[in-house]
Amino acid sequence: MASKLRTWMRSFRLRPSACEFPPLKVFFNKETTRRTPFGGNGALKLITHCHKAPRYEQNVLVEHGVYRAYNRLTPLSHRSRLARITYLDTADSSRTMTRYGFFLEDDDDVARRNGGKILPMVGGELELDNFDLAYRESTKVYQAPLQLTANGGILIIDDFGRQKCSPVAMLNRWITPLESRIDSWCT
Repeated sequence: MASKLRTWMRSFRLRPSACEFPPLKVFFNKETTRRTPFGGNGALKLITHCHKAPRYEQNVLVEHGVYRAYNRLTPLSHRSRLARITYLDTADSSRTMTRYGFFLEDDDDVARRNGGKILPMVGGELELDNFDLAYRESTKVYQAPLQLTANGGILIIDDFGRQKCSPVAMLNRWITPLESRIDSWCT
């Protein structure tokens, strides 16, 4: 049923010394999955254990339980589906391992299901336009960018200096109004 697999996280978990089973993203052919539990999904994250020890499988079950509990509280959450997964060693096909894992709904699908959209992450793709106020037609008000409001007014920039705009331009975007005692978010 799956058409393609690839790792999906850029972090320490991709290093074999840190994690023997990196997180995978499973890409589905929507035509072949139409009448299955995976129907309508183009891609799902496959959350797995990191090491072979039983406690790591327990961590996966606890994490899945947290997602399921959050689903009961709000539809604005990732759906998850528990699965028993058998891994096959490509170097030795006689070696297999079966563990619990779970499929996690893709961020784009969560946004689409809830009538939203994925906003840019604050990192290397950050541009000066991302700092501008946005007018919301539905509420008739201007709103500060999500990266400022979501963290209680604290903006964390990952990999400062790798953005599409220069670090000087980015800092001047905030420092100039502060030096002038002008709150550009409220005026």
